[in-house]
Amino acid sequence: MQIVRYPTSAEADLKRLRGRQGDNTMTDKLPAFGSILMLGVLILLGCQPATVQPTQLPTVTPTQTAPEISDPTAARDVALDYVRSCLGEHTPASDISWTEERVTPKGVDGVSTVRFRSDNWIVSISFPSTASQAAIYRVVLYDQATGFRWEGQVDGAGNVAETTLALTPPVDMQEDPYSGWKSYVNTDLRFAFRYPPTWTLEELSAHEEDDHGNISPSVRPSRGTQTLLIGCERAQGGVVIKSPPGAGEWQRRDTVTIMGQKVHRMVLVHEGKDKAVYYNGTSAIELDGLILCIKLASSSPDYRSVDIPAELQAEVDRIVESFEQIMVRYCDAKTA
Repeated sequence: MQIVRYPTSAEADLKRLRGRQGDNTMTDKLPAFGSILMLGVLILLGCQPATVQPTQLPTVTPTQTAPEISDPTAARDVALDYVRSCLGEHTPASDISWTEERVTPKGVDGVSTVRFRSDNWIVSISFPSTASQAAIYRVVLYDQATGFRWEGQVDGAGNVAETTLALTPPVDMQEDPYSGWKSYVNTDLRFAFRYPPTWTLEELSAHEEDDHGNISPSVRPSRGTQTLLIGCERAQGGVVIKSPPGAGEWQRRDTVTIMGQKVHRMVLVHEGKDKAVYYNGTSAIELDGLILCIKLASSSPDYRSVDIPAELQAEVDRIVESFEQIMVRYCDAKTA
């Protein structure tokens, strides 16, 4: 007799539960398999060689160099740009038209002068006749209506050095007594003077000994064997001028005016000949924080033959009287 055993209700429930867990296990494995497949595809794609884009080279802009100043028109424009950047309210407009005229004085060799006019404005420019990049252009800007006057220098590289700024009417530019003369400007000690184009100029370094006595530091304009020694230093400096190089007696002759101060001309005379000229004797000239020592002497080794002509002494007097203190102005324009 076969006995058939029927499961209890508890055993039947347990069997159904295990069946459902098996189904759920397969269902849970499907998303995991899909994720693994996707990851493999990405890895394969990532192993493919990447396309290399060519490097874009930067565009090089050529460096702009300052134009060479080799003619008076270019020097005028550079000077006007400088003045506009510093004193815009006193300067001519940038779009005005200029007329040009050559006004080189007769009898002046080696120097040319050009004058530009526009309404009340006059720009006078003096420069070596053989203009080049190494030339120095002396520029005078004058407003006939207001009396405004500016003077400066422009070199071949476009650098500007201001020498004079005035708001009072000057002597008419047609009667400039120094037209055609060269300019020396010392922006450190802030003084300037004019000298004829027939003279040469040399600067001595500080405390350098020369043939006529120690003048430190000094500037030496000269013509032939005649040399004008100019020592300049701030008031606390040590400018020294030595005694005359030879025998003679002092004679006081006339006076000259140096930056508003009258100074005696002391001439060393020996055997009726003028051997040297000392301005203010062997004493220094004190002017507004500066000490000046100025003398005219000869470099000739034959002292007995030295006789400085009266014409040359008069020319030196004009050089000495051209001394002026200058204003050094700093602004965004290109400057010396």
